[in-house]
Amino acid sequence: MDSYSNRTSSLFTTFTTVLFTFATLNHFTYYFHSTSVTGTIKLAASPNLEFTEFKQYKADQVRFDFDLSLDLSTEYSWNVNQLYVFVVASYETSKNERNEIIIYDKIVRELKDYKINLKQARIKYPLRDEHRNTLAGKNVQLSVRYQVMPVFGLMQTKDVPKAVAKLTIPNQYTKK
Repeated sequence: MDSYSNRTSSLFTTFTTVLFTFATLNHFTYYFHSTSVTGTIKLAASPNLEFTEFKQYKADQVRFDFDLSLDLSTEYSWNVNQLYVFVVASYETSKNERNEIIIYDKIVRELKDYKINLKQARIKYPLRDEHRNTLAGKNVQLSVRYQVMPVFGLMQTKDVPKAVAKLTIPNQYTKK
């Protein structure tokens, strides 16, 4: 007859094997789930564009407002734990060819929050370059991305098609 420790070990091994098997099957069902996320981003009608020389870090800094409309409801499935939605500002400078900065983010956990409508939202994190006098007159592209964080499986980062906006930073510094 088996001891209690052998029985406990056998039960635990069976439980974890069944749990892992069903979690893996749950993960693979996500690949059969079709999504069609839609959204738009644009600068606010009357943008508050501040362009200040940020002396503490010896860097340029830009703040502005934007409008965001996003429908992530088709992304919902039984394996989605939460979504991490973020707006990325991309630009080029003479010192760095590729600069990407997250200027706004939001964690979406509940189905009722899968539709996002922001009007004249202020960016959370300023667009700040590491060097002085590098942002003046630059063209910045804003794009919306999101990351699917499943209950079990791999995280996926996706772009929202057509959720792109262009921003031209002024040449003159403004003081606020």
